[in-house]
Amino acid sequence: MKCKKCGEEVPENSLFCTKCGSKLSEQVDEPKEEKQVENISEDVKENNDKVETTEESKEDEKIEPKETKEEKKEVKEEPKKDEAISETPKKEEVKKESGSEKPKKKKSKLKIFLIIIIILILLAGGFYLVFREEIEEYFENEEKSDKLEEDVEEAMNDISGNMEENVSVQNTVTESTPTTIVTTDKREFRNDVAWSKLNNQWVCINTEGKVVFKLPEEYEQVTDFSDEGFALITKNNYKKAIIDKTGRIITTDENNEAFDEIISEDALADCALVSKKIDEYDKAETQYGIIDFEGNWILKLSADNEKLNKMTEGIGENIITDGYDKVYLVDVAKNVTIKGLIKEIIAEDDDSIIILDYDDQLVKINEESGKTTTIVKNVDSVYGKLNNDLLAVKIRKYNDKTRDYDISYGYYDVNGKKQVSIKEENVESLTTMSDEGYYGVITSNDSGTKFVTICDKEGNKQFDPIKGAEECTYLGEGRFFISYSNDTGFDKYVCDEKGQKLYNAESMTLYEDGFSIKDGDNYVDQAGMIMTIVE
Repeated sequence: MKCKKCGEEVPENSLFCTKCGSKLSEQVDEPKEEKQVENISEDVKENNDKVETTEESKEDEKIEPKETKEEKKEVKEEPKKDEAISETPKKEEVKKESGSEKPKKKKSKLKIFLIIIIILILLAGGFYLVFREEIEEYFENEEKSDKLEEDVEEAMNDISGNMEENVSVQNTVTESTPTTIVTTDKREFRNDVAWSKLNNQWVCINTEGKVVFKLPEEYEQVTDFSDEGFALITKNNYKKAIIDKTGRIITTDENNEAFDEIISEDALADCALVSKKIDEYDKAETQYGIIDFEGNWILKLSADNEKLNKMTEGIGENIITDGYDKVYLVDVAKNVTIKGLIKEIIAEDDDSIIILDYDDQLVKINEESGKTTTIVKNVDSVYGKLNNDLLAVKIRKYNDKTRDYDISYGYYDVNGKKQVSIKEENVESLTTMSDEGYYGVITSNDSGTKFVTICDKEGNKQFDPIKGAEECTYLGEGRFFISYSNDTGFDKYVCDEKGQKLYNAESMTLYEDGFSIKDGDNYVDQAGMIMTIVE
């Protein structure tokens, strides 16, 4: 029979192994894990005798610290001789032996870790020694850079603070001390700007009452601004130039020598007739041409364009006339043609112009193609302006049967169709049709006394006609200007479409761009508020 723990041959009926002292009866049921531990212990015993001896000696020292070396040897050999040794010490010994390897592994790992740390530290130290100067220089530069960024940021904050403070001061000064000026020779507003004179100098103001720019004093004459925002200015009574709403003087070259004179009297055509005198050895002539308000030639200067010499008035987009013949710029190439005789320019539509010719016809001319279309015949008078695509027209047609003239009134659209018939008789005048479909009308009785009222499209009167009517004009935004004088007194005022009086309007001009001129001294808006002009 063999001991399964140490492999020693023992007698058949032995209870304990004579070599290791293990209890033989318990070895049969011993789990595999304990066998593995015992095998490990045997290996440890065989390969590490010195370790075992040390462990046993330490155990002996704990029990009997004063024993001699010889006594320790005897104690060590006793288990081999005595088979009756208890199993408890052996088990404790085996456990100590089997568990002694685990702490050793932990210690080995810790040693390896410490060695790695030491190696890394040595490498880092070596790297620092090799690149010491570069590293120190880098961190020194980083420190300087950080300091520089802080200084720059601080400086920028100071500058920003100063700028905000200056702007704040400027705004405070501007808002707290506006310079109010008094102008004379006021012109009506056109395209949201108007001319006024400050002493002897023309200034341009906007609808907020602020001076946009001052014209150089040598320019003595100005025209109203066109719909596109351009005007003509004149100095020395003959030298003219083109100017826009910002005060920019426009020409076709840098030295203002492209032409000598602008012939056009105004800027309603969004182009201008110009001339230039040529006085050279082999040529002495006057050339004529047409330019737009960006300084581009529509018709280049040439002595062959002498027919333009008498064309002095701009009447609409790309149309210039002398009051009888008109110059019409037909196509994209800006070819110039003469298009018949005209009596009056009535209105300008989106892409066409409506004129009254000497045959008493309303004629619509397409501005791009030059095509003409007669829309209303036998026209005696046209009242007010084109609004809501409607024109107030008086028709006077000869009747062969009665050998007299038939008179009728109505509002016609741009295609010549009558949209509103006027029921009143003896009409003296009509106003522009309002956006909401109301119009003012002045009539007269058999004795010639005039009356004024406001009607809707069906002819319904909004209030009883006022005796002694002198004027009725549509101002825009649903407001009418009415003046009258009778036995009970006189009045000039602005009212709404129902005739409700809003405010007095004595010494006022008509409203343009929402403003009129009162007493020639002040601009007033349609609420009757006086505009303050400031620089």
